[in-house]
Amino acid sequence: MIIALILHTGSEKANAISTLHLKLLTNIAPQLNLHIISISSDETSVEFQAQTAVQKFHTLNRFSVYYKEYGIDFNCPIFPNVGPVIRV
Repeated sequence: MIIALILHTGSEKANAISTLHLKLLTNIAPQLNLHIISISSDETSVEFQAQTAVQKFHTLNRFSVYYKEYGIDFNCPIFPNVGPVIRV
């Protein structure tokens, strides 16, 4: 289910977009008991930068998978009362 679609006018900065994503993940979703599992974009560089900021956001817990034989080194933040969130 899509929770939010954000119109991108081209003038937004990555910081403004990541702030909106983090507000959704840290304030709005927990209050509504929404378990968001992924965020995605249409691959513009500013949206990719915003998603990178969300993935680097410090949380108390992270989900990590490391499997050297296959070159897998993956981790994502686990937001309290929301769950792990990956970027697509």
